[in-house]
Amino acid sequence: MVTSFSGKYKPDEGDDFLLIMKKTVKRIESILKNSDLCEFIAVTIPEYMAIMETDQLIKSLGKYGIKVKQLIINNVMESEDCSFCRQRKEAQKKYIKQILEKFDTLQITEIPLQPEEVKGLDAIHNFKNLLFKWNIYSSYGVGKSLADIEQANLLPNSNSYWMRFIVLNYG
Repeated sequence: MVTSFSGKYKPDEGDDFLLIMKKTVKRIESILKNSDLCEFIAVTIPEYMAIMETDQLIKSLGKYGIKVKQLIINNVMESEDCSFCRQRKEAQKKYIKQILEKFDTLQITEIPLQPEEVKGLDAIHNFKNLLFKWNIYSSYGVGKSLADIEQANLLPNSNSYWMRFIVLNYG
């Protein structure tokens, strides 16, 4: 430290580390901004606070040159089996409508509320298939069945080099 004040500074290991980190950060930044290599998919739930935070997230990413093209609405109530379920589904309708209006330039996928927490490799694999079936079906499904889409091998697999960042934002 004394040498840096005397004008006789000699680069050391710390400088080497900072230079390597700077190069790494620049490389990661270029990957994150390259939509051919990376995609951010925002995930929200149909509740007011989550929608507002998702809006802020998408705008913040945009300021850094990172575009969000897809949005997942997670935990959408489908059941009407009980009074609670019907009330919850009705309450979610207004927020889903708000999401569809606010994010009308994004591809939006609704994922139903799952009976159990999605945890573990098998559960994540099943959820991935559910998610991508919905996306693929909405993109390519006109006149095609889900079986046709699966048979055409359009679902991404674990060997894909394409990166997707799913950004969870639940308020």
